[in-house]
Amino acid sequence: MCGKQVPRTRRFLVEGSAITVGPECERFGKPLDGGPGMQGVTPGNVPLAMEMRKKRTGTRDVFSEESMQVELVADFGPRILAAREKRGWSRQDLGGRVGERESSIHRMETGSLRPTDEVAKKMERELGIRLFEKVDAVATKRQTGAGMTLGDILRDAMKGKGKGKGEA
Repeated sequence: MCGKQVPRTRRFLVEGSAITVGPECERFGKPLDGGPGMQGVTPGNVPLAMEMRKKRTGTRDVFSEESMQVELVADFGPRILAAREKRGWSRQDLGGRVGERESSIHRMETGSLRPTDEVAKKMERELGIRLFEKVDAVATKRQTGAGMTLGDILRDAMKGKGKGKGEA
């Protein structure tokens, strides 16, 4: 609050605003947390927080066999809209069931937002519809000896540097 560099800070409520203050400014407000570094962390929710962090920061192989076998259907929006209306649910109702906001549901129904695979699977389960279809593997041909590669271009450019100034 005062601008001093301090080794630790804590969250305090000062004149109706939640701010981070150092030890010298703590007297101006009331503490909001249990101590330094403990904002919102309780023994019960640490494992859940760690699991969510792992999902958020984890990597996944987008070229794995599992992810390459199914694909989101092109008409996912109209399918979601029709199934939701058939059940008489509002966008808010569906959003609550799959953990998405009403605006996100609207954008998915109009096709302007592609649902994540996780959300699409939840929608399949809640609405009783199919949003993924199996796709056949596409065989690709590997070109050999055709055309120049970036390495070829760089090698030729490096050879050209050794020539005289007027040449090349």
